[in-house]
Amino acid sequence: MLNMDTLAELKKITQNCTVMCVEDDDSVLSLLHEALSGLFKHVITAKNGQDGIDKFHKNKIDLLITDNIMPVMNGIDMIKEIKKTEPKLPIILITAHTDTDILMEAINIGVTQFIAKPFTINILFNAIETAIQRIIVEKQKMLYQETELLKYKESYNILQQKLALKKQHNIIKNDLYYKKLLIYNDTKASEWLINIRYEPHDILSGDFYSIRKIAKDKIIIYLSDAMGKGLNAFISNAVITSFLNFSIDKALKKNDFDKERFFNDFFYFSKQYLSEDEALCAVLLFIDFEKNSLEIANFSMPPILIETEKRELLKISSNNPPIMRFAERFKKDIYNIESLEKMLICSDGIYNEKYCDYIENDFINAAFKNQFFKRFTERTITPDDDITFIFIKKIQYIPKWTKTYSIKSRLEDVQSIITEIEVFLMEMGMDAVFIAECITAVSEMTMNAYEHGSLNITYQQKNRLIKEGKYEEYLLDLEKQIDKKIAITIELFENYNSLFICFKITDEGHGFDTSIIKETMQDINLLHYRGIKIVKGIVDEIYYNNSGNEVILLKECSER
Repeated sequence: MLNMDTLAELKKITQNCTVMCVEDDDSVLSLLHEALSGLFKHVITAKNGQDGIDKFHKNKIDLLITDNIMPVMNGIDMIKEIKKTEPKLPIILITAHTDTDILMEAINIGVTQFIAKPFTINILFNAIETAIQRIIVEKQKMLYQETELLKYKESYNILQQKLALKKQHNIIKNDLYYKKLLIYNDTKASEWLINIRYEPHDILSGDFYSIRKIAKDKIIIYLSDAMGKGLNAFISNAVITSFLNFSIDKALKKNDFDKERFFNDFFYFSKQYLSEDEALCAVLLFIDFEKNSLEIANFSMPPILIETEKRELLKISSNNPPIMRFAERFKKDIYNIESLEKMLICSDGIYNEKYCDYIENDFINAAFKNQFFKRFTERTITPDDDITFIFIKKIQYIPKWTKTYSIKSRLEDVQSIITEIEVFLMEMGMDAVFIAECITAVSEMTMNAYEHGSLNITYQQKNRLIKEGKYEEYLLDLEKQIDKKIAITIELFENYNSLFICFKITDEGHGFDTSIIKETMQDINLLHYRGIKIVKGIVDEIYYNNSGNEVILLKECSER
């Protein structure tokens, strides 16, 4: 409940703003006018959607509060028209609890907040406080510019937000980070890539995700997008995602994971935690590769796209409204994925108005995650939301040719094989720039296999020896004591009308846990795993086997 101090702070922002209320019920409209007159500078009223549009064009509106079911023109159609000229206008939609389809459509066109009938003045004020965050941010930016002291405070706040973003990365969990998933089903084996692209629009992101391996052939995928912006959306999503991962960790530790209990616990915890004016869009998937089963509870997130082995497109739409406090139950659907080739799960930062006409075609024609993202960036120059999508792809191809090498773990042999590979690529007619990029990537990963795989040198040892000027001498002495080999396989294959070259580099070391790369990737100043950082920017895909002693590099190419 808003106390007097909070209400006073809210009034400081709204007292110079104009709100428009659109409602065909005279008694409700009168109530809104009376409640808001002391809060806003101007309260404009309209009795239907068309009346609202006319008055919107004649006035500078800062906040819109509207019913949906009205004569002449409903609220949704009015919002669509208004959004054409004022896409960032905060909007509160008054609707009934059971209007699931309306809720889903409203989310897709950018409604900021919802109020369920019947509502109290306190719920209304809470919704207003959340909906006008954009106005508050703009007002604060103006105030910050007044003195050097406030500029300092702004810098301090940014620092705190960056620390919060680091905390967000710690909350997010990905058990398949830089790993392929190997599935044995009956007599067949299949390999899968489950990749994530995650680019927050602001320092604090409303998008959260988790990719969890429940068993050798079962995974949980979670992606959520809290409605609203800034700290409020961040905190709600952070708490719910933390609970989700805690539940999984606890169940796995006790070896008693139950998917039905898990789905239910997630839903009821989320709705209990959310405040009356909050909503959470989320999608929760349980994939059982052994049974070829996919179970989905989609709470108003964009449709999930699936391509079959016959290149047929399946579009699985949301089966639930967003999670709100008053929600009573949810629906979970089950699909057979025996013919699954690839899948796309995304937030509305990808499935937006600018890109929704292209997404299905681009997904169908993309072989891997980076190809799809490249097409997205070509069509969407300046994204205005968090960009998060999960791209699941079965790895299967017949190579046009294969070339294999095997060398001893000797520095001289590593340098020699890199030169030999470069000559081979030239003989195969590859482009000079392409060859240079490939050689950079292969050189970095082969040296990783030699140093950290075969010789088992830690990054701490390497940094210390380099500072002392003794590193190469140490390598040459240590390599005499080991008898391990490094294998390199090169293949060229065609996939989705594109040519790809694949480099597979395998050492005989103990391997490593790829999850430790995560912290390094977040901090560009850390030198650990520098080679992986470099290679990540060169190739289209980089991933390891389960033990971490084999790395696979995929890069799109063209032959001369």
